[in-house]
Amino acid sequence: MEKLISLGQVIKSRGLKGEIKIKPWTADLKQFLNFREVFIGTTLFSVLGASISGDFIYLKLDGIESLEAAEKLKGKDVCIERKNLKNAKKEEYFLADLIGCKFKSGEYKGLVIDVHQYGAADVIEVKLDGGGKLLFPHLMKLGLRIDIEGKIIEADSDKLKSVAVIN
Repeated sequence: MEKLISLGQVIKSRGLKGEIKIKPWTADLKQFLNFREVFIGTTLFSVLGASISGDFIYLKLDGIESLEAAEKLKGKDVCIERKNLKNAKKEEYFLADLIGCKFKSGEYKGLVIDVHQYGAADVIEVKLDGGGKLLFPHLMKLGLRIDIEGKIIEADSDKLKSVAVIN
């Protein structure tokens, strides 16, 4: 499994002293308040302060002292080392853990290459063994069976056919 987990993206700066606004990709916003350091892109920063406002996180990072410095971080992922995350419950996993899983459902077999977050439901993208791509919503009503340890995802083929997009 990957060493770094992306938890959000820098969307803009806030104020003149280099604070950054983050769009989180996690439901547990409070975890950001406990991070001592984060990676922005590939650079490690010490976290000097963190706050939550609405659905956004604001971080003050060591070494980012101006609006201009903060603006240079815009669009970059905010990552944390996996070892610094609280342990997920047995039935929980990170979306990043789905990437690299084998996928099978009836005639469709392939490898999960991405998970897109568009809003209503996350979309799993599978590169099919025979060529092309399969996209479908990450919904348990599709009869998804996800084995993170075994790195395999299965879906009910009849239910999948009703919602999947094949390219």
